[in-house]
Order: sequence, then C-alpha cells, then structure tokens
Amino acid sequence: MLLYNIEKQEDCMMELRPDIIIVVDKKAEVEFELATKLKNLIGATGKYRAVLWGLKEYSDNEPKLTSSQKIIFLGINSVSRRNESSIAQWKFQWNNLRYGWIGNTAIITMTEHKNYSDAEFKKFQAMCESHKMKVSNETIADVMLGSLEGKIAAAIVLPITLINLGISAVGEAYQSRENQYTFLVNEFMLNGFSEYLNQGTNS
Repeated sequence: MLLYNIEKQEDCMMELRPDIIIVVDKKAEVEFELATKLKNLIGATGKYRAVLWGLKEYSDNEPKLTSSQKIIFLGINSVSRRNESSIAQWKFQWNNLRYGWIGNTAIITMTEHKNYSDAEFKKFQAMCESHKMKVSNETIADVMLGSLEGKIAAAIVLPITLINLGISAVGEAYQSRENQYTFLVNEFMLNGFSEYLNQGTNS
C-alpha cells in the first residue's frame, strides 16, 4: 500500500511538471499581488505548478537553472530589464504594455505606467471587453472538453470591472497600474500561455 501511494505521488508530480518559476520584485505590492494571482491561474489548469521567486531567490539560484526551466518575469525590475534585450519581437505589444518570450523565458511587463489619452483609453476599455467576451459561458462550454484554454477561462480570477467610464478621476482609477497589469496578465493567459508552453522550447 505504501509503495502504491509513493507511485501515485510520483505520477502526480510528473503530471505537474514542468514547474514554472514566476520572478517578481516582492517589494512591489501591485506586481507581487498580480504574480500571486498568475500563479493561482496556472495552478488552476491542473497540469502545471508555479512557484514565486523574489529577485534575490532568482539571482541566488540562476547558475543552477537549465534552459529547459520555464521562467516568467513579471514587472519592471533589474532582472527583467536584463532579459528584455534578448526578445527581438514581442508576442503582444500595445502602448506601454507587452509580453513575449524567447525559449522558455517569458516577460510580462510595461515600459512605464501612464494615463491614457481619450482614444487610448477607449481602446483599453475595448480590449478589456474582448476578454470578458472570451470568458463568456458559451466560450467556456465550447472549450471545456479538455482544452487548456477552457480550463484557464473557467478559472479566471482577475476581472477588471467592465463598466462604461468617462475620462475622469474615476476613469484614471480604472487605468491604474493594477488594472493595466491585470489586463496584461489576462491577455497572456488567454492568448499567449498555450503558445508559450507549446512553442517556448522552439522560439
């Protein structure tokens, strides 16, 4: 019985691999909160286990990491900036928001936080609405039959309140750094994560 349990545990660990390391500045409150939610989203797929590393943890362990280890850098920090130069073409880039990867190393970041112009703000709202539509009940029902995207969509826990807001003090709050990163993490999980997993080793 004990041997059976050990074998079952080993099978479960194999199903959880490859582990994904999310590197974030733990002193950056917004980025750390979003990295935690990203970790939970990845875990909700049921196939991958993500762990959070701070900048020091990453620096201390970097020499031991192999090229097969999947790593996601989230936020603007010294480590992510050092790796940005290796990405020749971003998979998603709009205004100050972008993500991309080379091999198994992905970066989710922004060039800076900014308040958008009227036109930019309307575009940002429209992109948020597209996420809402993609995570509709109909979409989930269509793709839940074993699809990774369906499991992610069903587990989305990072919604931006999608209401009509004018460009005002409220509008500025809507496009806060937290909401911009929230959009970016949703965008990566909905439209980039599967490709990153499947093609990361070939990029």
